[in-house]
Amino acid sequence: MAAEAAGGKYRSTVSKSKDPSGLLISVIRTLSTSDDVEDRENEKGRLEEAYEKCDRDLDELIVQHYTELTTAIRTYQSITERITNSRNKIKQVRLLSSCLAMVTFPYRFGAVTVVPNGP
Repeated sequence: MAAEAAGGKYRSTVSKSKDPSGLLISVIRTLSTSDDVEDRENEKGRLEEAYEKCDRDLDELIVQHYTELTTAIRTYQSITERITNSRNKIKQVRLLSSCLAMVTFPYRFGAVTVVPNGP
């Protein structure tokens, strides 16, 4: 009973706050302090309701901001593609630079053995 009273008191203060982790903390506290199946089922119901509300709110926000979201996603994809292309070009330049260095200075890479002139 004492755990139930403390849990109830804690839940009412958490539900009034804007802290998004409040529901999770409440669930953890209820599940860890309660041996009663009914309390657990009540907590499960509250959690499911909160999840459904969050899902509805998210759907509504997506509908309201659909144009902005699609623009942001397209911009992100374009930027990502440009970055990938730039990285590939940098790799090609490094490879060509290494090849040029090996052709220009082969003795540095052990490709050419310098033999001293005879007597």
